Amino acid sequence: LKFKMHRFSAPLATGIRRFSAAAMPGQLGVAAPKKIVYFAVNCKCNATPTICLEYAGLTYEAQIVDRADWPAMKPGTPTGSLPVLELDDGTQMGESAVCKKVCAAAAGLLGEGKDFGVSEMLVSMMEDFWKSHMFPNIPNRLNVGAWNAERAAQLDKALPEIEAVVAGLARFLVGPEKDRFTDAGFTVGEIDVWHRLYLLEQGPCPEIATRAGLGAFYNRMQEVEAVRKFRDGQSQFGAVPTLLVKPPALA
Repeated sequence: LKFKMHRFSAPLATGIRRFSAAAMPGQLGVAAPKKIVYFAVNCKCNATPTICLEYAGLTYEAQIVDRADWPAMKPGTPTGSLPVLELDDGTQMGESAVCKKVCAAAAGLLGEGKDFGVSEMLVSMMEDFWKSHMFPNIPNRLNVGAWNAERAAQLDKALPEIEAVVAGLARFLVGPEKDRFTDAGFTVGEIDVWHRLYLLEQGPCPEIATRAGLGAFYNRMQEVEAVRKFRDGQSQFGAVPTLLVKPPALA
């Protein structure tokens, strides 16, 4: 896995919200980043990192980027993309997978022993799922205005495959209640799974968790305080809309 580290000579933007709590090194000696920089949207790129930091009560700032400012800001970011993390020493690093792992390590949510392997498997599966099934097919706030019959037909074709992928996760559940994938029950991989389910439930697939046999897992995760805070607009990102949306009705 390759990523770039970069130092900025000036702040990325304004719009910082600060959460104050004592930071402490987590797994691999990783401390919480000073700042998460992203757009004002509930997306995989900021959801899991934010939930990790909230879960551990770590100090962080959310710097929200206005899309109108993004073209001018883009060349000054490490990889020409968001999210970006800023560390206490001013180091900037990009790439969503890296940002997520840094925050998970700082929060102690990478998993230990077998849990680590299971969590990493889930992270990889959810990233593949996003790229192959979710983002290419489900309407989002960037393309919903151009939604048409062709895109609707593409989604209709993809929905059975989406349902099958989600249903396939049930075989990895453990515990007497089948409400977790790891013994710990709360790892970065499990946060990723919850967030994919949440976006699907809020978008084109209501009740998909229950249909897929993941209802106990989904409902348990929904009640974790850090998850609720991000979902309900109480994290440092505030109330932000989901990136994926319900398919609009066509005339």
